[in-house]
Amino acid sequence: MKQMSVQVFLLLLSLGITFSAHHIEISPIVGERVTAFSLVDNKTVAKAFYTNALNTTGWTILSIETSKHFSDRDQLYHAGYLEGYLTYDLINYAYYNFLNTVLNGQELNELQQQFITNQTQWIEGQLQQNNQTSQGYWGLVGSLMSQLNGTYDGYVDAMRKNQQQQNILSFNQFYYLTNMGDLEDIQNAVLKTNKTEKNCDAYVKLTHNDLVCAHSTFNIYSLMLRVYKAYKFEFHNKDVKASFQAFSSRPGDLESKDDFYILNNGVVVMETSLNNYNKSNYDYLHYDSVPCWMRVNLANRLSSNGSEWAQVFSNYRSGTHNNQWIVVDYNQWRAGSRKNIVWMVEESFYLYKPIDVTYQLFSQGYVASYNVPFNQEIFNITMYQQGYGFNYTNDPRAIEFAQYSKNVSTTKDVMKLIRLNHNATGDPSDAIAPRFDLLNQGAYTYGAIDAKVTNDKLLQVLQSFMISSPTNDGLPYFSWNNWNSVPHQGMPDNYNFDWINYNYNNQNYTFVEHSSSNQIKNLRVESY
Repeated sequence: MKQMSVQVFLLLLSLGITFSAHHIEISPIVGERVTAFSLVDNKTVAKAFYTNALNTTGWTILSIETSKHFSDRDQLYHAGYLEGYLTYDLINYAYYNFLNTVLNGQELNELQQQFITNQTQWIEGQLQQNNQTSQGYWGLVGSLMSQLNGTYDGYVDAMRKNQQQQNILSFNQFYYLTNMGDLEDIQNAVLKTNKTEKNCDAYVKLTHNDLVCAHSTFNIYSLMLRVYKAYKFEFHNKDVKASFQAFSSRPGDLESKDDFYILNNGVVVMETSLNNYNKSNYDYLHYDSVPCWMRVNLANRLSSNGSEWAQVFSNYRSGTHNNQWIVVDYNQWRAGSRKNIVWMVEESFYLYKPIDVTYQLFSQGYVASYNVPFNQEIFNITMYQQGYGFNYTNDPRAIEFAQYSKNVSTTKDVMKLIRLNHNATGDPSDAIAPRFDLLNQGAYTYGAIDAKVTNDKLLQVLQSFMISSPTNDGLPYFSWNNWNSVPHQGMPDNYNFDWINYNYNNQNYTFVEHSSSNQIKNLRVESY
């Protein structure tokens, strides 16, 4: 048996996972890609294709598939192992950048870590109470725990193989990366601070013959190490309805966190985060719960439409990582329905408000999300009016989406819109794709760091268009040479990348020609 950390080994035993002769095989690098296999008794459990194209596209691409001849927990453990092994260096870079920016160089304090420890122990207790079932909700929770621990185990082994034992992260440190979204609220609760950043755009556009989904992630540029992941697992869990999901992500993270997912059941899932200007809401947080990174995986896998997704996602909420989710069911659109195509699922601490917003799609031609509550109760309890000053209707990005959507009629137009940095004031930080690093005063490295777009044709072959870099829509491209003192380990110096299309079926990516239509060019000159 390969060497494991004691903590992980004991947990694997409690989950019923043992291996008699586990080893990995890695093929020679061909171009930018390497292929790796995780085997038990010379039988392949998981296979990974890993493409490191950071310097040419701004992305690394990781695709993992597993064998049906092994249990779900074995499959996901080995999938995680390959991910941790292949991306060990990126995991270290990501942790360093996260520690020295978001955490200000300090590890979590005792209260913050205790919440996470209590939550993990509660989940392990639930798994025991459910007799380690392989089926249903808790069966999938157990498999996700196996994937998490497999990822850490693979990371540790790769660090040892590369003589970096002294730099191995503890399991708790490693878990920061997967649990990053939930950590934001845990931090704020303990430090008694509010969450106030703009975080992401999500956009669904109805054209005359297509339905187009787009998402842009806002973040500090120190977290701009991007990994596009595709998982195809051969589940035996009979409740699983989506065996494949592809999503934009980060090293060590088993969710998107952006969030943007395409599923092989015809569903696209996106979100933008909700802020909180009312510190008393943090009193609601409770550890007898399932963290958001798990709940989104559970909802994606165990549902087939927006209503089901909302139901699964509602289970065992913790009050952490509160978002406005957009769930798009292409099956309903293909069937010609005028309802249940787009569900908006909002959660904020003790409130949970799912609603079918398909009527917006047909009344105004689009549905958009931009970090402002749609539900009035959530708007009120988070004190958006007092802390932010705008609502879902009059937010600056709401106005921009309404104005510019009139001229959007193709997928290429959507690609242009989601990267647009233009408004009446000329403020580069107040746009659909903001650039805070270009402010004349108080500039800092924050903004829209990517975009992902899919449509009906692309979704049918499990593909999307994607671009990694702060927008350069008529603006200078971002260069770390101007910000050398800001942590950015593992990143290219210059972010001047183009759109690419990743093809899961042949494990290749191609660059995308994306010249805009005549209509979309008007976006650069129109005002409010």
